[in-house]
Amino acid sequence: LTTTAQQGLEELFPGIGADFARAGAVRIRLPQDALVLGPAGWLPRFDADLSMLSASRDLIDAVLRARLRAEPAVTFLTGHEVQALQPGPNDTVTGVWTRRRERPGPEGLGPRRLIPADFVVDACGHASRAPHWLAGLGYEPPRETVVPARTTYASTVFAPPLGHVADWQSLLLTAAPGHPRQGTLNVIEGGRLALTLAFADGTPPPTDHAALLHAAGLLRHPLLRDVIESATPLGPVHTCTRTENRWRHYDQLRRWPDQFLVVGDALAVTDPAHGQGMTLAVQSALVLDAMLSG
Repeated sequence: LTTTAQQGLEELFPGIGADFARAGAVRIRLPQDALVLGPAGWLPRFDADLSMLSASRDLIDAVLRARLRAEPAVTFLTGHEVQALQPGPNDTVTGVWTRRRERPGPEGLGPRRLIPADFVVDACGHASRAPHWLAGLGYEPPRETVVPARTTYASTVFAPPLGHVADWQSLLLTAAPGHPRQGTLNVIEGGRLALTLAFADGTPPPTDHAALLHAAGLLRHPLLRDVIESATPLGPVHTCTRTENRWRHYDQLRRWPDQFLVVGDALAVTDPAHGQGMTLAVQSALVLDAMLSG
């Protein structure tokens, strides 16, 4: 989580920074705790009033979910999929139609159920089906601006090598002209090491640990590979190849239903290289909170 995301979440959920700390999230001071090899060499490290919160996505989601479950006004409806929007009079949305996922496969959905609502927010992420839902009500789909990133990713988590000691909590070996690969190693909860390799030339990402180790050896400096070579993998290698920047221009539609809003990655998604996904989601929530409060 960036500094901006942390500040925004603290505004929405006072004290949540302490909740993250109790759960084991690691605060990494920037650039003091980061060892960064930039295109022109190693970057200086100094004290600054910046930090990022380093943790697994599971930890971040669990802390946020616990806060939301404690809110009397919040109800979770798990195991359901939204199928359509419920239209109301005068170009409005008055609810959503859902179906319960009873078993895998297209035939595994239960009967449709209408959930009435005064206001519907789509925060379903980049897989949002809002264009399809709107088309079902007779609205035009939004125009999209797509900027291909041509970057692929592979990530996994390690237990650190026995006796591992380092004067950094974040290691970044950037790509550079002639070197299209980038590697990041961050300390997360429990002292584990979260690794991400990025391939700016569109190279298919490695899918197993042997290939991952080989790819790490092709980075601009051997340090990252040296660390993970004797580390213990704690899970499979996850890959990501859908990394385009996509902006759905709902703002340009001539006709739009009231009482329906699209936010976060469902509206605009950026290449993960920018590390702004959760920051943009938090900013969207702050804007929505200000509008509803005002």
